[in-house]
Amino acid sequence: MGGGSLEVAEALDDRVGEHWVSLPLGALPVEALMQDGGDAKHRIDALLAENLPSTFSQSTFFAVGGGWRAFAKAQMHAAKAPVQVVHGYRIATKEARAFAKTILRLPPNKLADLTGVPRRRARTLPAAALVLDRVLRHLAPEHVIFSALGLREGWLYSQLPHEERYLDPLIEGAQLVGLPWSRVPNFAHALVPWTAGLFPDEGTADTRLRVALCALSDLGWRDHADVRAEESFRRVLQFPFIGIEHVERAFLAVALNARYAGRFDAPWLSPAIGLLSGKARSRAEILGRAILLAYRLSGGMPAVLAGSRLVIGSKRLRLEVGRLVRVPDSEAVSERLSLLATAAGLRHFEITELAE
Repeated sequence: MGGGSLEVAEALDDRVGEHWVSLPLGALPVEALMQDGGDAKHRIDALLAENLPSTFSQSTFFAVGGGWRAFAKAQMHAAKAPVQVVHGYRIATKEARAFAKTILRLPPNKLADLTGVPRRRARTLPAAALVLDRVLRHLAPEHVIFSALGLREGWLYSQLPHEERYLDPLIEGAQLVGLPWSRVPNFAHALVPWTAGLFPDEGTADTRLRVALCALSDLGWRDHADVRAEESFRRVLQFPFIGIEHVERAFLAVALNARYAGRFDAPWLSPAIGLLSGKARSRAEILGRAILLAYRLSGGMPAVLAGSRLVIGSKRLRLEVGRLVRVPDSEAVSERLSLLATAAGLRHFEITELAE
């Protein structure tokens, strides 16, 4: 939704499908409809019924445009969303429509005071809310996902070479941010195969989060040791990554907290940690503790890490090291092994020689 028109298009993977419509339902014409004394709602409904085919109905509606970003910011604050980031924010359609009706009941002076809404958007926010409400009523998706990006970014994306368009935006972003910040950039690449065997049931969505976390794993080394866990958690939770929703943000942030030996009852984890299921929390803790161990075990040297292997058994955690690998600072390594074993629900751990 822009200032002059509303564009509704079918999204197929990373591209716009052949079916799309353009309607004169931008913020400015709808604002005029609302002010001229007519029944704006019924006039919008009539335009949608005539021009927006039911074949557009899908389970997900992606809301793009400055007016809808402002709507999302206001709704996130009102709902006390655990993560206050517009991009990838998902809410149920009924929640979006309920908040749209709340916006439409507010007087102008209250609209200007809404937290997170730029003053230049406050005047046209009711128009954005009304159009969103009527479109959602017409298409009846299950939920809405808001985008912080718009047409400019879409046009730029379309200019990329074909192979670049199919790179994972989360992994590319994590590497762009994390690797230059790392003490040993290549270590993140060594972490990927080293952590690959931690979860036998790992799916594609889990793998991309693990790879992204490996890239971000040395993000906090310049911070004081007392604040690394908290600062890294907050940084990743709010960073403007794309290709990621709020639950995935929470997973990465919680795992990075564990990587820096952060406690799981730390006050800064709430309320974002509440987005994760029990299984996801466990995976985040295991992954973070494993990376914490990897840095201590290897001293940040990829070759040393390649000469070792972690095995999470049914009764004990085992660290296997090759003959040429000397385990440094055994007390500190044992402490981190203990943290990892606890995260995995195990009471015992051991260090053995890797079978040739």
